[in-house]
Amino acid sequence: MKTEKATTETAEPRPLMGLLKCFGWGVLSLAVAVVIAMTWHRSSMASKLKDTLAELDRTEPAWRFDDIEAAREDVPEEENSARVIVTAARWLPRTWPSADFREEEFRLYYQPIWSCTFDQTTRTAEVNELIGAEALIRWHHPQRGLLSPGHFMPVANTSPASEPIAAWVLETACRQARAWQLSGHPLRVGVNLSPSQLHTGDLAGSVAAALAATGLTPSLLELEVTEDILLLDEQRVLDTFQRIQQLGVRIVFDDFGTGYASLSYLKKFPLDGLKIDRSFVLNALIDHDDAAIVSSTITLSAQLGLSVIAEGIENSPTADLLASMGCEEGQGYFFGRPVPVVEFESQFLASPDTRARSLAG
Repeated sequence: MKTEKATTETAEPRPLMGLLKCFGWGVLSLAVAVVIAMTWHRSSMASKLKDTLAELDRTEPAWRFDDIEAAREDVPEEENSARVIVTAARWLPRTWPSADFREEEFRLYYQPIWSCTFDQTTRTAEVNELIGAEALIRWHHPQRGLLSPGHFMPVANTSPASEPIAAWVLETACRQARAWQLSGHPLRVGVNLSPSQLHTGDLAGSVAAALAATGLTPSLLELEVTEDILLLDEQRVLDTFQRIQQLGVRIVFDDFGTGYASLSYLKKFPLDGLKIDRSFVLNALIDHDDAAIVSSTITLSAQLGLSVIAEGIENSPTADLLASMGCEEGQGYFFGRPVPVVEFESQFLASPDTRARSLAG
């Protein structure tokens, strides 16, 4: 997890100049709104986090959280972002299992990803088929119960348990994807990478080993990367990604638009697609700027030959809007919440009409 030192004033020219060098003036107009939004988003979240820290310092002065800038990298807005981070930073170090990763306490939930097209006659999104799922870790904490990743992964990623957790997630997701493939459901499964997987060991080798151990077809594995991972060691990351793509595995840029240099990475790194961050999708219906950013990102991605998944689609009107913009893959509560394997299979894979039933419900 990186510590971002750039200010708003120094952050804007970097992606703009990088874009000119990489793509030329032809696509610059499509990306200006995205650059502006990235800067606003980061400064807004920083303000929220600092306000929360100040409040906790007043009410509970006994604790300290030393890395404010690092914390804001992994803030999930949907979970009262700032408070989740600082609360986890207080209690998690006292309960975290250090290097002793207790596999039995963890589960993978899966959230469906659907392909969509826009029906010009009805002016609505037509949901076509289930094409994949994102694997999302959950921790059954002995005292606090079921925890989503926003409550523990920002801290876990800096602990000795980060690497074994990441390895377990990768192999478990590959094994599940292979089981679905053998049952006649070849779903593309997305796995979030951890910074520790680039810091230590051989990520490409680990991916190859997981594929060999499970028998999964490489094209059914999709690795999701965020900006903090790309900033670790650019040349090392570039070499690793090239080796992974040679295996036939897809690499997508997750949370696109929430970092300072997102645009330049589309040219610098070998990527197959990107996921538009939910913070832009959620308000696209009522916020003209968010809608412009989403539309520009979809158009830019098409010109670069990248696939696009829109995260955070939570209702039918949003799905209609995204489909009208040309987004062909969607993820969010409208399509289905993250659920355990058994529930995922009963909702989406049990029979041919599960899609209609799940979306109607």
